[in-house]
Amino acid sequence: MPRAINLPLNFDPSDDKEYPVTFIDDETSLSFLQYNQSYTRLSYEDRYKLVKDAFRSVAIGPFGQIWKRDESKSKGARNILSTVEPEVEDCQMPDEKVPWRRVVVSHVNRKMARRGLRIGDVVTHLGNDPFDGNVTKLKFALAEKQNEEILGRTPSIQIVVNADIAVAEALRLRSLMARNPYAEEYYKY
Repeated sequence: MPRAINLPLNFDPSDDKEYPVTFIDDETSLSFLQYNQSYTRLSYEDRYKLVKDAFRSVAIGPFGQIWKRDESKSKGARNILSTVEPEVEDCQMPDEKVPWRRVVVSHVNRKMARRGLRIGDVVTHLGNDPFDGNVTKLKFALAEKQNEEILGRTPSIQIVVNADIAVAEALRLRSLMARNPYAEEYYKY
């Protein structure tokens, strides 16, 4: 589920050992997408894959590889996936740019874990802005924010995780199912 975490920037961004959280690039999960693609222009198959991706949990292997566990076989996920419309009007779908690459949290210290950040979380926003980039771009943005002058306070930034377009669409489809009084008749398992 989406969460917002306040990350204090009181560490040296050039020293990876001092980071309270480390990140890894995920270049394979959304490899079927292209740069700067709008959600309303995706094919049915790509929209289905994107919503199905919302039901995957991500783990980091011992050598830094990304492992994905497919949770879309559960009854609830199958019901939601069955509502992805092959033909739908543009006004019913969010008109958002779909990220074609993403950054995944690969390690957190205890302090960040207590704040709610977990290994496998996908960074979707920095501050109020959507984030579409790689680890290098993320570290640059954190270093840039760290250099801002704040009167006597430690600089910090809000990181939002797991709030991408796939999760939003899965939640939208779930709400459509919940509002349909005949949903049980149509969405059998």
